[in-house]
Amino acid sequence: MVDKLKVEAELRQILEDWKNAFVNKDIDGLTKAYMPDVIMFDVKETFKGVGAIRVLWEVALPLVSIKPESRHEELKFDIGDNIALVSGYFQMISENDGPGLRARITICFRKTEQEWKIFHEHFSLPYNFETDQIELEQH
Repeated sequence: MVDKLKVEAELRQILEDWKNAFVNKDIDGLTKAYMPDVIMFDVKETFKGVGAIRVLWEVALPLVSIKPESRHEELKFDIGDNIALVSGYFQMISENDGPGLRARITICFRKTEQEWKIFHEHFSLPYNFETDQIELEQH
């Protein structure tokens, strides 16, 4: 039987490590938790493999402000023996630009022999079909 509180603490630590890597613009830290064959459905495109996600950050990080921050909010954890799902909201915050878009996020983890790794990640923005526009959620 899995200790759900222990696993949740481990997953929260992975997210905290990612946040610290983002603030420090550490690409190795940003990609450390991904499985080699991860698939990320980003708002704009799909990235297949940790190498593609690494390239994404190599391009994106120079565009990020001097003191970036990020937030994960309203996280919900669904934990099984070998699979764990985390859903909630994610927001990047820039010293220059203020709060960015508040995206919805789902992160899917798989337990390897040694640790939890991300095998799928999905970012999305609320879309209003009547107005054909993204609905901006800022909190």
